[in-house]
This record gives sequence, C-alpha cells and structure tokens, in this order.
Amino acid sequence: MLGDTRCFDTDAVASRLAGLVALALRPVTDADRATLFRWCNRPELIALSASGRAVGWDEHCACAGVSSAAHVSPGESARVDTG
Repeated sequence: MLGDTRCFDTDAVASRLAGLVALALRPVTDADRATLFRWCNRPELIALSASGRAVGWDEHCACAGVSSAAHVSPGESARVDTG
C-alpha cells in the first residue's frame, strides 16, 4: 500500500470535504502514484498546502516510501531495455 499519512493532514482533508461530496474510499495502490502526483501539484491545492510549493517526483516517491528510480514519472514513457 502506498502512502505515509505524515505527508498530509488526513483530518484536515476530511473536514474540508465533509458535506461537500459523497466519496467511496479504497486503499491507495502503486497504480495511483502518478494520479496523486498530478493532483497534489494542482495550483489550487498548492495554494492550500502548508509549504505553498509544488512537490517534485523524487519527494513524492520518498513520501510514499519508495524509490523514484523504480517508478516512471508522469510525462515520461517507460523505457524498455532491449539489450
């Protein structure tokens, strides 16, 4: 499972969403990494963040506890080693 709740305040997020939308939650997986990266770097979310800055791919992966080298960043194509 991906995610270190120390990277964001889950209670603050939940309180902002309460009453605004109906959500069905599921555990986050590695397949969600690129989507979450794009979401956390949306200008309107950056403006609400504690740091007020965009998050780089390496920092995003470190927060999730995985190596960025093991994952293709959004916007990159997967590289295939042909020998």
